[in-house]
Amino acid sequence: MDIIGVGGYGEVGRNMTFASSGDDAVCFDMGFNIQKLADFEEAGGNRLTAGKANMIRAEAIPDDSVLQSYKKHVKGILVSHCHLDHCAAIPYLAQDYKAPLIGTPFTMEVIKNILKDDGIQIPNKFHSINNGTSLKLGKHLEIEFINITHSTPSTSLIAVHSPEGIVLYANDFKLDNHPVLGQKPDYQRIKELGKSGKVKALVLDGLYANVESKTPSEKVAREMLKEVMLDEDTDGKAIVVTCFASHLARIRSVMDFAHKMDRDVVLLGRSFMKYVSAAEDVGVSHYTKTSDIFGYKGEIMKGLKRYHKKGLDRCVVVATGGQGEPHSVLGRMTSGELPFAFQRDDFVIFSNKVIPTEPNITNRANMEKKLVDRGLRLFKDVHASGHCFREDLRDFISMVNPEHIIPCQGTHTMFAGMVTLAEEMGYNKKRVHVLKNGQKII
Repeated sequence: MDIIGVGGYGEVGRNMTFASSGDDAVCFDMGFNIQKLADFEEAGGNRLTAGKANMIRAEAIPDDSVLQSYKKHVKGILVSHCHLDHCAAIPYLAQDYKAPLIGTPFTMEVIKNILKDDGIQIPNKFHSINNGTSLKLGKHLEIEFINITHSTPSTSLIAVHSPEGIVLYANDFKLDNHPVLGQKPDYQRIKELGKSGKVKALVLDGLYANVESKTPSEKVAREMLKEVMLDEDTDGKAIVVTCFASHLARIRSVMDFAHKMDRDVVLLGRSFMKYVSAAEDVGVSHYTKTSDIFGYKGEIMKGLKRYHKKGLDRCVVVATGGQGEPHSVLGRMTSGELPFAFQRDDFVIFSNKVIPTEPNITNRANMEKKLVDRGLRLFKDVHASGHCFREDLRDFISMVNPEHIIPCQGTHTMFAGMVTLAEEMGYNKKRVHVLKNGQKII
């Protein structure tokens, strides 16, 4: 059995992992390094015309040249969920593999929307698979998608069963027993895999292995939103909320409380349109029945003018821009590019975490200063993470009982937390593998 860390091993994002048994192989995820992509575009690059080689050179997508001799053996590209750091490199890489894209219906629909939005076509077939089901690939492999919770719906643990044992891919997830949208983790199946004693390797989300806590449930973030939206004095005030567009559970909470306030909900931004339309196409949600959504600049201008006439205190605006991006909807509202007349003591709720990179930190600080200078009330960190903290990782490792642990999705400082945790649990260093991009273990 060969396992290769292609991307995400020593960095946050650009996720891609390879596993093979005999002549059959799979790839897990193909994602952007979102910060490297932003740097590339800030320097004048165009991702739509750059091509694969230039995007690899910019370190925006995984360098899959390490797989050159394996590509013909790949039987499936398995996508764990719809976040861009896991699926947005598919338009650049997937066509080099004569293999289908496999993921849950929602994840597949988001990828189709990404391709359609960018005017890209790829030859790969799309195969939707529901969590809780399995699929035979090639002669030696069977893949199984297992329900797990994260900050977007229909996220999957992916088990690859082979004659040599099971590889369990667990990248980006949390153990949420009270999800706002969807089902709680399939603990029964996870424990069954652990009791089988066949889990050869666990590829495990190491982003927050150093955080000595348990990740709060999405229910906690919902209660935080409830306190701000329903318990504060919002009479006559505009309310603007920003969150990750893929976080449909968070959007549902905002919508629930807005309707209790007898306010309309207005979603602004192309990203919201991309994820909400995908969710509606596969029946995950039906938000457009009770809210308006405007994706493109012209639509956003018209929509805001309409709500100005009705009164901005009669709606809740959900906008892109939680990282402080100057060209996001909230960024353009803040700078006055969009017709949104903020008044003193209006509410801006940041229902997301700032991804800790220098541009994001600077952009968010600049945005917050402009909003405060205009006399607005800011409510920050109304949020709960979608990733496992250390104690959740401890519980998960105990359930899975893997022979080997491979930290993924993080810097090597983050991975150090996984190493110490594994050692606390009785794993010696030969059974915990800290990889760099392009490295292989056998």
